[in-house]
Amino acid sequence: MKPNSGFTLIELIIVMALIAIIATVTFPNFFPTKFKYALSKDAEGMVYNIRNAMANSQSQLYGYRWGIHIGGNASTSYYFYQLWYGTSTFAYGIPYSYESLDSQITVAGLPLGSSRDICFAAVSGLPVDCSSGANTSTTITLSTPINLQQTITVNSNGSVSY
Repeated sequence: MKPNSGFTLIELIIVMALIAIIATVTFPNFFPTKFKYALSKDAEGMVYNIRNAMANSQSQLYGYRWGIHIGGNASTSYYFYQLWYGTSTFAYGIPYSYESLDSQITVAGLPLGSSRDICFAAVSGLPVDCSSGANTSTTITLSTPINLQQTITVNSNGSVSY
């Protein structure tokens, strides 16, 4: 005769109850972590590209000033940013690189289907108004569905913080 091997119904129920308790405790904590990571990743990427545009304007790479174009695609419901260079604005410039934000990240104050440009002056690399060329500062706020926010500030003196 073989000895009984396997699990009893009581043992299976206890294991299932432990799994349910662990899942109940950890599952709600997963989403904020996911959103924090996506927000941090997108903010760091945008800051890197802003600093890259500033440096490229200072060195006059390709002989032009540089900028960053931030937009919301209404047909796909996601936000993106794009490095460009040229003489005036993104509309008349040459696209250089394109990055899309995580699908859960939005840009505060920028409705889907609209966009904004941040331009940097040649030689100085300081942020300027794309039309007038006047020195300016700007703020970009990235948000998540659970109200986590990351604000990127480009001061008129050229410092970028987030």
